[in-house]
Amino acid sequence: MEDQFNREISSSDLNSDQFESADFAAPSAKLPGYLSDQQKYHFSEIGKWATYSGILLYAMTALSVFGIYKTYILLGNFGGTWIIVIGGIAVVLYFFMAFSAHKFGTNLTRSSVDDDPDRFYVASNHLLAFFQILGIPLMIIVVIYGLIICFAVLFGGLGAFMN
Repeated sequence: MEDQFNREISSSDLNSDQFESADFAAPSAKLPGYLSDQQKYHFSEIGKWATYSGILLYAMTALSVFGIYKTYILLGNFGGTWIIVIGGIAVVLYFFMAFSAHKFGTNLTRSSVDDDPDRFYVASNHLLAFFQILGIPLMIIVVIYGLIICFAVLFGGLGAFMN
């Protein structure tokens, strides 16, 4: 079994039709006994810490809701609505990041314990969702910062907008 994964790949392997017609939805047909004991241990540890991170993100979501509520009460009509809108978006992002991290961790741990490549595939999809949820807002924020810097350079600083 171990020799199957440690052998060198020949050019005939790379030119075969198996890569062109690979069905990524059913990895169990291609990977029987796909993890060594050391890999199982490492994936189990990664899954455990991803699950802990997901739980901490759930707690961060709950604390954010409480903080937004307290800030809204303090500010009232003086910007409190914007706190609700922006904070609500952040809470939704925190929740889905927590959900994706938690599901990734639990599925990765179970796939390493059960030696189940289908569950590993599901775990990798949750990791992909986590990085999409993290990356798309991050790109939007970077673009907004870039626009602010461009306006500051072109129009003489942000103080020009205040007058």
